[in-house]
Amino acid sequence: MKTISKITTALLIFLLISTAGFSQNRDNDYSTWDNNGDNKVDNNEFSSTLNDNGYYDDWDTNSDQRIDENEWNNGAVTYYDGYDYEEDGTFNDWDTNDDSYLDEDEYFEGTFELWDDDDNGYVDNNEYDTWYDDDSWNDNDY
Repeated sequence: MKTISKITTALLIFLLISTAGFSQNRDNDYSTWDNNGDNKVDNNEFSSTLNDNGYYDDWDTNSDQRIDENEWNNGAVTYYDGYDYEEDGTFNDWDTNDDSYLDEDEYFEGTFELWDDDDNGYVDNNEYDTWYDDDSWNDNDY
């Protein structure tokens, strides 16, 4: 009986440790996105952080290294609570080379343009909070 209890305890500890590491939030603090510390995130910093944290792969649900319109629509609804297709853009707006898929560059650029509300070429802390602090990102551990 003691052996079963020890095994159960060891298994429980293992599961807690492994899931704690797995479910840790990605780099979700603004300062971790602002690599050079200038209080604004440019497109390179933004794309690098998206890439480093696997956001593109989250949208590419069939893992074919491209996002089709169905995957994009599912992502827009899942990741952006209240996504407004008229204001925020459609799949075709993001698909700048018109090949019916989003590659990483198109995804990163579309996401950056979405978050850069004032179109000044930077995502500031307020813009970041508007998008990243949205409940749908936090609920999905993004």
